[in-house]
Amino acid sequence: MKKDVLVRRLGIILVLSIFSASYFRQEIAVRRVEEEKKNVEEELNRLNEENSKLTNEIKNSESDAYIEHVAREKLGMIKKGEKVIINSFQN
Repeated sequence: MKKDVLVRRLGIILVLSIFSASYFRQEIAVRRVEEEKKNVEEELNRLNEENSKLTNEIKNSESDAYIEHVAREKLGMIKKGEKVIINSFQN
């Protein structure tokens, strides 16, 4: 009789231990998924900001003012009637 009670108690303890271990494994998995979700959301926000910046750059690059700026600064072009002044003094 005492042996049956002991076996039942050990069985209950074993079942509770299995359920507890399973619960903690699931809890750890949920935390990992939440952390990964957080990282993905941060990356998405960063990419959205970069996309917005690049979209603005594209819009600006199509403007006449930007085209003129590039032509003058990077290509050394001048408007008709302008004179070029070359600064020969270097610091």
